Amino acid sequence: SMAWSARGGGGAKIDLLKGAASDFVETILNDSEEDRVSISIIPYSTKVNAGEDLLEQYTVTQEHDYSHCVDFNADDYTDLAISPRTELQRTGHFQFQQMSTSDPRSGQWVCRHDGGFSITPLSKSVSDLKRQIAALTPEGSTSIDMGAKWGLALLDPSARGPVSALIASGQVDASFRERPHPHDAENSMKVLVLMTDGKNDNEYRLQPEYASGDAKVIRTTSTASHLFYTVDAPETNGTNDGSWPNNERYFYATHPFEEERMWDEHTLRDNPRLERYANQLEEKHLSWPEVWAEMSPEYYGYNLYGRQGNSWWSWNSRLQSFWQNMHSTIGTDEKDRRLRNICAAAQRAGIVIYAIGMDVDSQNSLDLLKECASTEAHYFDVDGLEIQTAFDMIAASISMLRLTK
Repeated sequence: SMAWSARGGGGAKIDLLKGAASDFVETILNDSEEDRVSISIIPYSTKVNAGEDLLEQYTVTQEHDYSHCVDFNADDYTDLAISPRTELQRTGHFQFQQMSTSDPRSGQWVCRHDGGFSITPLSKSVSDLKRQIAALTPEGSTSIDMGAKWGLALLDPSARGPVSALIASGQVDASFRERPHPHDAENSMKVLVLMTDGKNDNEYRLQPEYASGDAKVIRTTSTASHLFYTVDAPETNGTNDGSWPNNERYFYATHPFEEERMWDEHTLRDNPRLERYANQLEEKHLSWPEVWAEMSPEYYGYNLYGRQGNSWWSWNSRLQSFWQNMHSTIGTDEKDRRLRNICAAAQRAGIVIYAIGMDVDSQNSLDLLKECASTEAHYFDVDGLEIQTAFDMIAASISMLRLTK
């Protein structure tokens, strides 16, 4: 929705945000004593991509390395810390929304991994921060709770080890050694600026049985760059192509030399009838992470699972059943509760929170932002171009607070 036109004109909401946020970064850093202020940028949509370098400093499960998001549990939102020693569940790398049964790569990634979407931790470079802001693009659903969780974690002393490691590798400036400071440190102030144009939406996760392990899918690639997928799924009465013999082992939604939708006793490379082509074929048995990196659940669920059904009208039904079984969701009410909890923890720690709702229609979301903000004066309900005023006022407020520290 950040791609939509802003209320009252001025262009797309994302472009107005970019301008206001860039000016904010420039104002805050140019008005600060050298090496006193660090700024982190945490883009969020369905998830937050911590980025490979930052996430390497934490203990994370290793099902794949295609993207760098993690799943948090409800209890994680009662504490600002993300412990580098506690194992985090890596988010399954798969597509959702705008998927297609005909195009395997159509869809939006649950964990976005496009340029500009990874976290920028503790920077004092106006040019680097503005470059990331300029690279932001709108896509996916909304997890305000996830953005707040990571933003606050990078203000918490538990991030000191990861920050030190990033300093050692040249990813963070050495002037920020020993940060984040303790929450009660003298001459120190911690601020979260939280902005959204909507409300929390469902969070999507792979069920464990589809997050790792053998997918029983074989990818066959020919020297002519043709691509075929075979599923190790023995033919049964409920899945039958009507051709003799029955009970063959491998299902083909598309076969390069035979009719579509068939079973066979052999993979393409091992098929004696296709022996003359064997040296032109390369086969690989795929894990579930490899499957999801190559095709959306909708493409798989329809072509490699749904079409095993006996009748064409059952194919879509099997697809829907597969989609429901292969993923779970964290609903909006639970995500709202998590946001309340993490904001309350931040307020107890003395972190100053500014909350901005831009063109937000949901009164519940606005109430939640107001509750999250440190005071009512730290909450902004703005339309379109007013986003610039909100960021200007926040910058001025931070400057005034800094004078009292």
